[in-house]
Amino acid sequence: MAEKPVVASKGLERSGTLAQWFRSFVSMRTGISLLLLVMAASFVGTFIPMGREHPLLGDVYHTWWFRVLLGLLCTNIAACSARRLPELWRSTPKAAYLIPNNISSMPFYQKITATQNVEQIMEHYTVLLSKLGYSIKMIKKGEQLGLYAVRGRLAPWGTLAVHLSVLIIAAGALYGNSFGFSEDVALPVGSSVEIGGSKYPGVSQPFALRLSNFSTEYYSDGTVSDWISDIAVDEGGIEVLSQRVKVNQPLNYNGVRVYQSSYGTAVQTKLIDQDGRVLKEASVNENEPLETDGIIIRPVRYIPDFNPMRPMASSPNNPLNPHVLYIVYDHGREVNWGAAKIGESVPLGRNRGSIIFTAALPFSGLQVKHDPGVPIIWFGFGLMTAGFFVSLYIRRLQIWLKVDQEQSGITAVEVGGRGSRLVFDNLYSSLTAIPASQDIVRRKK
Repeated sequence: MAEKPVVASKGLERSGTLAQWFRSFVSMRTGISLLLLVMAASFVGTFIPMGREHPLLGDVYHTWWFRVLLGLLCTNIAACSARRLPELWRSTPKAAYLIPNNISSMPFYQKITATQNVEQIMEHYTVLLSKLGYSIKMIKKGEQLGLYAVRGRLAPWGTLAVHLSVLIIAAGALYGNSFGFSEDVALPVGSSVEIGGSKYPGVSQPFALRLSNFSTEYYSDGTVSDWISDIAVDEGGIEVLSQRVKVNQPLNYNGVRVYQSSYGTAVQTKLIDQDGRVLKEASVNENEPLETDGIIIRPVRYIPDFNPMRPMASSPNNPLNPHVLYIVYDHGREVNWGAAKIGESVPLGRNRGSIIFTAALPFSGLQVKHDPGVPIIWFGFGLMTAGFFVSLYIRRLQIWLKVDQEQSGITAVEVGGRGSRLVFDNLYSSLTAIPASQDIVRRKK
């Protein structure tokens, strides 16, 4: 018998701790902290290249901890909005059609005395507030007459719309993150890549992207002005679309967007042993290492028109004198470097044969992307814009008037208000300027 109160007290203590933790989690301070963490993670993720395999700081937007952080932020926003919803609902006109007992304790309060009777006062305020755009409801409490007026009733809901928009945007981002893909593809001229299957989820009908041609346009000073990829879309071996893709002109096919992101040159290499036999043939991108038997060959750059006086520059970009700038490493130590003409044999030393750069083919760096969450995100941004507009440009004010006829013949008018102080201050002079009785009667007739 003596153990039951102890168990009950422990249960109450545990329940109180959970309630305190929940109140702390759904607070605005926690929401702002989570928002700052998400913003910091997004900032870091912007500067980290995609495809890195670091368990924490690789592709930030696809890591489990970023999704958990975003989920906690959404939970906090949803809980805060749910807590505020009853208060917003209680502030709707139907809930406000009562004369408050504590009208004198409202944020904005004034007491006015007049010589007109109750009916004249009510008529005056009804006409006045109607002209100013207020929705009016006559209310009564016992023998007391009153009036409820409201303008800008949607204003409090603007903040809720902004909160909901954040949830929608986050949901769209998570949906696109989970069911979309973003892949960087280096595509040499004449080659193709298949888009579909498990590597590219969300593609209902597989197709192939084929690079027909790639060109680079230059300004007069020799700097790059644009990259242009002539891309064909093949389905079942049949070309169904052909388009020129530039930096700001992506290809869009069946919900998949193809962006021009970079360019480069793939150097065709051939390793020859000391007896002249071909050991290995490979296609190596510029500055990409090729390793064999402790030797690393790095083709640093392809120069279409090599000039020994300016080895890193190529005046015309036509292959008049094509060379490849290269560096050779032996177990991590640089042992040779230079410029080799296309087709020229470069000895590797120590009877290790030689390497020949046989050709150079330009390739286009493409970003292939499918994001099914984009329509959801755009809807969220639209809702956020509308919510901000309502919150910033619609001023809400609720006004209650209680009118009492005193025994001395003086009518007492109590005015209480909630909402924008600026609106109430502008309205105050109109509320206190009650015309003479004959003017009210004349206007009523």
